[in-house]
Amino acid sequence: MAKVIRGLPALLALAITFSIPPAEAAAAAPVMTSCDNFYNAAVSDGRYRIQNNVWNDVGGTQCLRATGARFELTRSNHRKPVNGPPASYASLYKGCHYRACSAASGLPQRVDRMQRVRTDWNSSNVTSGAYNTSLDLWFDPRPNFASINAGEIMVWLNHRGGPQPAGSRMGQVRIDGTAYDLWKGVLRDSSRNISWVVVTYVRKTQVTAVAQLDLRNVTRDATRRNYIKNGWYLNSVQAGFEVWQGGKGLRTNSFHVYTR
Repeated sequence: MAKVIRGLPALLALAITFSIPPAEAAAAAPVMTSCDNFYNAAVSDGRYRIQNNVWNDVGGTQCLRATGARFELTRSNHRKPVNGPPASYASLYKGCHYRACSAASGLPQRVDRMQRVRTDWNSSNVTSGAYNTSLDLWFDPRPNFASINAGEIMVWLNHRGGPQPAGSRMGQVRIDGTAYDLWKGVLRDSSRNISWVVVTYVRKTQVTAVAQLDLRNVTRDATRRNYIKNGWYLNSVQAGFEVWQGGKGLRTNSFHVYTR
């Protein structure tokens, strides 16, 4: 809970207001902490949402601390084998994920009419464990569909510890000058008899940050291959860490999605 200090002289308050650079303004935001596996809350005045999303490790513990559009895993003890699905995907997102939506997101956008969809993301890695640092885009024929969507595009900025994307490697592609290994697979939730296509772009040169990454061009590559359909809608843009093992200390320093 944020602490409110009353009684400051107006002049001092004004000086404090104007002495905080924009890049540090998030420090004044409430600090939010949770170890709830499915914690999901609004941050940055509702413009983004944070989720812990421990969906595949009921017995594991994962805790996060969020301040505005940044967060850190303060505890994470997963021990999942890297030849299977990850334990979790702690992430920030813009748009709608199930019934939890951010405010004024500019989403959904129909794929064949997509306007500006770019992202800036700065993250910090750790030198142990098994994880990836990845963007996750969800698509469906129904705008803001409140369940598993029909299609998923992931962009892995980096990874360590041996995990690999779902499906099979389809080759190498180059988008806006960046080389990626391209993977495609179909995942299934047998409990609900639902399946969806997942397309993964793994950067050949690993990085921890991107600036003005054009997600529309990534989507166009997937639609050109008929993996994602032109009549589907982009419902959310997410950024976080798929964790198989360890994960404590993984951090998002800043995240922005531009849709206008």
